[in-house]
Amino acid sequence: MSRGRVGDVREAPPGTPSTLEWAVFAQRTCVVTVTYGDRAHLVRKAVAAAFDAGAGGIVVVDNGAAPPSRAEIDRLAQAWGGRLEVVRLPENRGSAGGFRAGLERVRDRAECEFIWLLDDDNAPRPDALGRLWHAYGALGADPNHALLSLRPDRKEYLLAATCGVPVAITPNAFLGFHLMDVPSKVRRRLSPARPGRAAIRFPLAAVGYAPYGGFFFHRSWLDRVGLPDERLYLYGDDHDFSLRFVRAGGTIYLCAASEVVDLEPSWHHEPSASRPWVSPAADERRVYYAVRNRARLEKAFTTSRIAYWANACTYLGFLVVVGLLGEGRARQVLRRVHLVLRALRDGRSDHRGRAADEGPAV
Repeated sequence: MSRGRVGDVREAPPGTPSTLEWAVFAQRTCVVTVTYGDRAHLVRKAVAAAFDAGAGGIVVVDNGAAPPSRAEIDRLAQAWGGRLEVVRLPENRGSAGGFRAGLERVRDRAECEFIWLLDDDNAPRPDALGRLWHAYGALGADPNHALLSLRPDRKEYLLAATCGVPVAITPNAFLGFHLMDVPSKVRRRLSPARPGRAAIRFPLAAVGYAPYGGFFFHRSWLDRVGLPDERLYLYGDDHDFSLRFVRAGGTIYLCAASEVVDLEPSWHHEPSASRPWVSPAADERRVYYAVRNRARLEKAFTTSRIAYWANACTYLGFLVVVGLLGEGRARQVLRRVHLVLRALRDGRSDHRGRAADEGPAV
């Protein structure tokens, strides 16, 4: 089968294969998830949901969990026996370091032919893994194809499934913003058929990159693209990792029928941080890493410095206006814009690693 392009659409997965085939597939699918802080209550639900969906085994990376959560994770491992393994890191190494450690653990395990990455607050629907299996078979059971479960709170992926909007880094965009996209965004906002209520029209759509949460692929990819770049630390490291699949000749298909529910909203999706770049509710470290790593990725897609900086200046101006209207504190807004500009400079100069003033990961 030829390699798909971003936006390519395939037919919905066909009927149910045999019970034996499903049992083998499920047994050879290993989930990797990373937790930190005091989140054992979320991990417990995510692990139970992944096993209910059919996962053969789970690796939980303890990425600096608080002592009470660490003890709860140990009890969880005892309850699930050999099906759940805990990898304990001496400190929080960010999402990149955490997933790197988990993938290192499963890379050489013969029973882990397929890998399904989940965040520690991702609860797959009971049929989520089965839907991935159907899709993998519909695509010819070709390891060159990776898959991504749909998380309905991720608007760009929901738009891909309902409206066919491509998920890709637009050339010369700034933090995903491009002036050429404004008219279509306005039309969608004014349309009565909002994404949350629209029907799924594109059950299998090729996307340009993927988050960790819901990303499914054959283990052989780790030999082709390597492991997550620990130097990226937080935010955007998942996009950097998945982009390598596409650059190496693979295709990532969003499987809309395989749904994963976020038990807790991400910081940039919370109502209190609807404008996360300028909202005081958003942690400055998160803003720094999110902007820096996104700017680093977008640099490789910059074909016109004039167009890029036109988008950057427009969007930064928009943020200043929104910040002043929403918060009314010029000092706070200017401080946040300064932070964004520092992160932009570091990203465009390919600065990686933890910031000099960095404390524990968030």
